[in-house]
Amino acid sequence: MVLPSLFLLLALFLLLRSLFYQNKNIALLKTQLAEQALLLSTLQSREALNDQLLTEQENKISALEKTFQQKEQQYLAQFDEINKKIALLKNEIEQLSSQQPEDKLYSRAFKLATLGADAEEISQTCEIPLAEAEMLLAIHQNKAD
Repeated sequence: MVLPSLFLLLALFLLLRSLFYQNKNIALLKTQLAEQALLLSTLQSREALNDQLLTEQENKISALEKTFQQKEQQYLAQFDEINKKIALLKNEIEQLSSQQPEDKLYSRAFKLATLGADAEEISQTCEIPLAEAEMLLAIHQNKAD
């Protein structure tokens, strides 16, 4: 009767020991579960913060896109205006180019008179008669007075 009692005690001891380790493992698992819950909470908070930052960045990008579009429209309008001015200047250049060569000489002679050249210099530079150079200087002096 002693031997079966010993076996029973040994079995009971092993069962209690197993129960002790299982309780210890359960406590460890509960601690790990609490840590995981805390980590999950932290991750959720960070995710919410990231979502907020992403929304702010998207709003900034949207505002920048609107500003870019407005500036682009302004620049296109300015570009069109500049192109119109260039076309006008080209037209003026063509008109000036198509003037008679004599007109160019007299324009140049008048500029020289404005700059203070004398009649002989104007006559030689512009290849016009001296009398015409003197007349041009007289007209220029009358306008200046």
